[in-house]
Amino acid sequence: LEQRWVVHFGNSHGNYRGQRAIGTAYSTDLVNWTYAPGPTVTIDDYVAAVEARGDRLEVSDKLVAAEGRVYPDWTIYHEGKYYMMLMASLYDDYEDDHGDQLDDMWNHLVLVADHPAGPFEYYNGFQGDFKPLTRPVHYKGTWYTVFADHWDGQPGLGLAHAKDLMGPYEKNPSNPVANIENVARAKPDLIRYNGTWAILYCHQQNMSNMPMRVVIAHVDPHAIPDW
Repeated sequence: LEQRWVVHFGNSHGNYRGQRAIGTAYSTDLVNWTYAPGPTVTIDDYVAAVEARGDRLEVSDKLVAAEGRVYPDWTIYHEGKYYMMLMASLYDDYEDDHGDQLDDMWNHLVLVADHPAGPFEYYNGFQGDFKPLTRPVHYKGTWYTVFADHWDGQPGLGLAHAKDLMGPYEKNPSNPVANIENVARAKPDLIRYNGTWAILYCHQQNMSNMPMRVVIAHVDPHAIPDW
């Protein structure tokens, strides 16, 4: 955007720069930042997106204002559009298959806008059940993303790929690409720099100790043994 860096940020406290909303900031040097006026995506925008998807939603305004919160998992500018993977928590009268009430639910939706500060709307073109919750990386005509999961009961990081940013994403049959000790709050990120692939993730030893770890590959992302 006019040779500026753009960042979306979320918070759950305060007024605007986090009234349980997502804001936008701009910079030309990654040091000095200018905040866009007003929130970019609010919990009300999330509720509108859920309804646009066709899901039943019954959340009181008071409860949403008190407990609802939204965060940007990632945003990508692609072919003239800004795509945001939105993560939100909402409280509703949902029940699981056993009839137990699920008070706290985390959900993910894709929103799209022409401008980084919005307005963002629900994007109904996403394909497949697997959502790229880690920002995809484009390489030689393919989009790659990683995710934390369990294989044979052991935690690890998996690789998925798609020909289009919005899927459908296929999981690599040779997953996991890396074994880790705990997937809780791992929140991996995939980057490629100067021919090197790297997965960054948090290693949670306890709630107050979550050091960052890095897994590196020096070749094609499909070369599983080389991670």
